[in-house]
Amino acid sequence: MRLPGAESCISAADLGARIETHLGRKVLVSPSVADLSIEGRVEPTGQGAARRFRATVGGTRRSGEPIGTRELVSPTGDCRSLDDGLVIVLALMIDPDATAPAQPEPPPPLPAPITREIVSERIIVREIERVPPEPARAPWLVDASAAGVAAFERVPGVAPGVRVGLRAGPSRLAAFELSFGALPSGALDAGTRRVAVAVLDAGLAFCPGLALGSRFEVGGCAGMRVGVVRSTGQGFDADHDVDRGLADVAVGPRATATLVGPLFAVASASLVVPLVRQETTATNAAGDEVVLHTRGALGAELGAGLGLHFSP
Repeated sequence: MRLPGAESCISAADLGARIETHLGRKVLVSPSVADLSIEGRVEPTGQGAARRFRATVGGTRRSGEPIGTRELVSPTGDCRSLDDGLVIVLALMIDPDATAPAQPEPPPPLPAPITREIVSERIIVREIERVPPEPARAPWLVDASAAGVAAFERVPGVAPGVRVGLRAGPSRLAAFELSFGALPSGALDAGTRRVAVAVLDAGLAFCPGLALGSRFEVGGCAGMRVGVVRSTGQGFDADHDVDRGLADVAVGPRATATLVGPLFAVASASLVVPLVRQETTATNAAGDEVVLHTRGALGAELGAGLGLHFSP
């Protein structure tokens, strides 16, 4: 309330706006919903050069409890010199923690001045040779097998034997097999006398294969076998062991089927062509040399066994 003579003092509306600006939020509401009511008045005092203005403010809570009264006197004859003090006193009545006015938001930065610059550029592109990364190499194919065989005309008649092999290569289509075979039980009968014939050989063959699904592989082998044919006389006047060289060409199909894990079954058939056809001879009672057996121009082997894969 501005009493007579205090019309130049700050109005209630302007004072309320400055208080809310100081607190940084809206605090003034209708008296019917207010938690705190504040009343004040301002009036002139003194005359002439001693003229001053005195403001008195006080408040009560909704419950009727008074919160005290404050009195301020202007330092000069200008009533507006009371403005800042009134704002602080009333703000503290509303919020005791409001010790300083809220900082106004900084003004938005001025846009940077636009400068125009014309740049002339020449782009030189040099072709750079890019070396593609070397593809990862697949692991070598490695497997081993052991098989029982039935040999035809590699020793006289039909004879059982064994053959073991180690097959390796960078792929199924480029695989080689190193093998070892033994036919220990061939025999020739000449009356009461007998000649036991055995074969030991080692072979190297090219054995490509083609996968049929994930379990089966078909292919074949072609290669050379070298070794020894041993003949042992039994029942002669003078029994002797005779060793003769062996050189055979073997070619034929081969198939495998994976059973479980790395275990597989293998079956093979080989046509065997001897490069050296050995003759087995004996001396009869009259002292004449008799040919007991001449190795045939063509032989064969059938095999079946098991093996292990050591790599994919």
